[in-house]
Amino acid sequence: MDWQDHHENTAKLLARLRAGDDSAREALLECWEDRLRYFVHHMLGGFPKVHFYEQTDDVLNQAMLGIWKSLNKVQFDSPEGFVFWVRKRVRWSLLDLTKKYAKHNPAALVGSQVDYGWAPGLKTLGPTSLAEWTHLHELIEALEGEERAVFEMHFYEGLTFATIAEELGKPLSTVKYRWKKSLEWVQCRLKAAQLD
Repeated sequence: MDWQDHHENTAKLLARLRAGDDSAREALLECWEDRLRYFVHHMLGGFPKVHFYEQTDDVLNQAMLGIWKSLNKVQFDSPEGFVFWVRKRVRWSLLDLTKKYAKHNPAALVGSQVDYGWAPGLKTLGPTSLAEWTHLHELIEALEGEERAVFEMHFYEGLTFATIAEELGKPLSTVKYRWKKSLEWVQCRLKAAQLD
């Protein structure tokens, strides 16, 4: 299924969910399972030491359970709103796991170097504590509109700029500009926080 079909299918399922069709919850999770697995796999690589304890499917199952339980409590105006919310739920699952393992071994997070090979320019961020990781994800969540969409798709999902441009229906140059601008914004605030 291409992005446009996936987007339209998501919109229809969200409309069914708003109309009270509970079977739309399961259909949404089925529709998004492969994309979520890909998303979790990339995000898991960016969480120090959690990958040592947890596999992609374990984190995916935990995130999907949280999504399943919450879907009937949240209203979405658009597929984009749903996607932002899903990414946030996965981040919460990973942060919860990070806290769980940090409780047993607080030193496990310190000094971890993360390979952001799929997101050039982020190697310089280097969060090494749970507080820094939490702050990083809060900053990403604070981005707005297309900048947030581009950042999340590239950083969390590892999508290429060309793929993002196709999915958002934007020129490649616009996507690259949004990435550069949002990356600079996040880096600036992370560095400022590290100086405090």
